[in-house]
Amino acid sequence: MPGDDVRHLRLVRQQTKRSATVIQSKKKQAMAQIPPQTAPANTTHAIPAPIWLQRLSLFILVIFCIYLGGLLTILPWWKEMWDHNPYLLAHPQVAALLHSGAVKGLLSGLGIIDIWIGISELVTYRDYRG
Repeated sequence: MPGDDVRHLRLVRQQTKRSATVIQSKKKQAMAQIPPQTAPANTTHAIPAPIWLQRLSLFILVIFCIYLGGLLTILPWWKEMWDHNPYLLAHPQVAALLHSGAVKGLLSGLGIIDIWIGISELVTYRDYRG
């Protein structure tokens, strides 16, 4: 009967409202039990690393960037290393892709960007003193 459907829908709505009210009251009770967080009275700033450590990390970063950039720039065009690679000889589909000039140029471009990053880090370096 159509009237039964309407009564059923009203009951479902009432139960939904009741459950939502119960959930909200439980949330309020849970929030009331949590103590408010206060900021610490003495906030300290992070102490920078020693100067020698900053300079050592810069040196390692620059050497890594220049070394990796040099490898990426030179290796794709070095026939003995690139064409006779055991991995590429075992996987001909990958070898066909990596032997194309566009991929070699892309890898060399990434190498030049990596060298650029290393040199720019060296040029724009500043010590952080406390």
